[in-house]
Amino acid sequence: MRKNRSALVASGLGSLALLVASSSHAAPPQVHPNAIDLTPLLEDHTVVSPGTPGTANTPGMIAAVIAGKHIIAKGNAGWARLGAVNPVAMPHDAVFNIGSISKSITALALSKLIESGVVISTNPTVYLSWDTPLSDALDLAPEYFYRFFADNTDRAYVTLGEVAAHLSGYNCQSTQLYAHDFPNNWQTKTRPQIVREFLMGTVTPNIGASQYPNGMLADCDGDPGEPGQEDYENLNFLILQAVINRWLPAGVHDYTEYVKEYVVEPHGMDVGWAWGRSDMLAASGLDYSSGNASIDNYWNAHFFPDPVWASGHHYPRYYKSNWDVIPVTAATYGDGDSLYDNANDSISTGAGGLAFTVYDFARYATLLLRDRSPAVQRVLRRDYEDYNYGWGSVYISTSPQIVAKRYTHNGAIGQGSVIFSFARIWFSPELDLAYISFANGGAHPGTAVEDIQDVMKNAVVPVDTGGCADTNDVKHVQRFYNQKMFGCAGSVTYSEASTLCKAGYHVCTAAEYASYNQYGTASVENAEAPMDHYWTSTNLKYSGSASGNCSASTTATYACPTNEPMRVCSPTATYDLTESAYRDTQGNYCNWINCGYGGSTTNRYFGGCNGNTTAGTLCCENQISAPQ
Repeated sequence: MRKNRSALVASGLGSLALLVASSSHAAPPQVHPNAIDLTPLLEDHTVVSPGTPGTANTPGMIAAVIAGKHIIAKGNAGWARLGAVNPVAMPHDAVFNIGSISKSITALALSKLIESGVVISTNPTVYLSWDTPLSDALDLAPEYFYRFFADNTDRAYVTLGEVAAHLSGYNCQSTQLYAHDFPNNWQTKTRPQIVREFLMGTVTPNIGASQYPNGMLADCDGDPGEPGQEDYENLNFLILQAVINRWLPAGVHDYTEYVKEYVVEPHGMDVGWAWGRSDMLAASGLDYSSGNASIDNYWNAHFFPDPVWASGHHYPRYYKSNWDVIPVTAATYGDGDSLYDNANDSISTGAGGLAFTVYDFARYATLLLRDRSPAVQRVLRRDYEDYNYGWGSVYISTSPQIVAKRYTHNGAIGQGSVIFSFARIWFSPELDLAYISFANGGAHPGTAVEDIQDVMKNAVVPVDTGGCADTNDVKHVQRFYNQKMFGCAGSVTYSEASTLCKAGYHVCTAAEYASYNQYGTASVENAEAPMDHYWTSTNLKYSGSASGNCSASTTATYACPTNEPMRVCSPTATYDLTESAYRDTQGNYCNWINCGYGGSTTNRYFGGCNGNTTAGTLCCENQISAPQ
């Protein structure tokens, strides 16, 4: 029976705890054992009877809330396949197209390539950067950007950062974007070559001889059509995809392989492939829509994932607003559903077409929340007003005070102006929170996705600072596995540690931290590492000789200076040669890191302490009984 959403919200969703069997692995499971079940909320929007859509917003939905490294709420409801005969319920591990959210992955992939130090010219040495002009980034003469009707090549000098912000001036009309035939001998060409030739065209420019370029770089134009004018345009991210193709490292053959090797696999995601087909860009001759089997057979071998892998996953069908299913146009895998559909056949996988399960989508969210590498941090910057590196960002001045920016992006699979499915992610690195949702079409998929996100953010797992004070002294939050302990990044003295904790929370004792941040029973394993240096309330001494060979306890051999006890220290802090200490992101120092606890040198992430006067704070929820 369908439950009433308002009743669930009013009850605090306490009855929705989903108990998951504990893992035998040392590391905590991705899905928290007490994760909230979102299914009753999703049922408010999804089809009840697969044979009769009725007034539902969408056939099926998947949603999740991510706190740091863990899914703390998730659910799936409705149907992956409608129909009175052989319907398929929406599975929890369905592979769904994230649409234009793919743009953010393209930006991240390019950021990683830039950080690797790609040399694009010598004498003098010039490195690829976000300030590199398009002409240099694509290694093409400015004439390839020449718009003879406007008599300029100004878009040759637009920077990669401006392209990623949709400030290139490109605003393609459908006749411009899709009216480019396949080049000759297309069967012998690689995907990067196909992409590049679509951009360049088939004419070598010689402006003086009136030989004008005819590729998308030259003829894709519209209103506003001038650099510096913002216009959301898929071509921008096809261009960034082509830049990645141009400067690939040895042994990597194209954009999709680069994304798989440098973004997907290093972060534990197993969906290492992209939707998208080149053939739909051919408007005549070899147009796939006319049923050319040779193109279909050729490209399927390149764009489909390994059949063995694919057979273990499920693919929802997509439905139009009138509930008609989008026709299946490709080979099928697994349970017989289409791997992709007509609505997203495009060579521009960099602009839209990557696919995730909710578990991989959550891993991507964790990457955005936790990864502090220069490549990731660059694409989370707000360098332009509205759109940056694949993300729309909004600055806010209201509570929570610590939030400088929240990110969101709607990923849509569409045909014309009709959206057939909807994926969305909203995340805040400062709050260590992300919310994701997906709907597979129907009457109002966008309404379903946005409403569910509002409920998740306001009632299920509220957008707040957790156990940290909502003040400007707290710079960001770390949500530990047990969801009762929070790392509140800041820079305060030991006597001021409690000022970073919210009412109802206290500065954790060292024993509380050690208890709350362990997982497994065979041996003590850390649930996760601290992201910054944090005070506990315990006046800890130290023993040992150096980082990694030390311990903190109240009975250790050596006392620290007054108000500078041993504390919890981040193992990823930067070593400062001048200070001979490890500096965290807030400018706090630990002389030693990776110390044990209670006389043991097994690493529990303690450290400090001489001359280390400031840190953030670990804040624990007030309870009747707590570890001593």
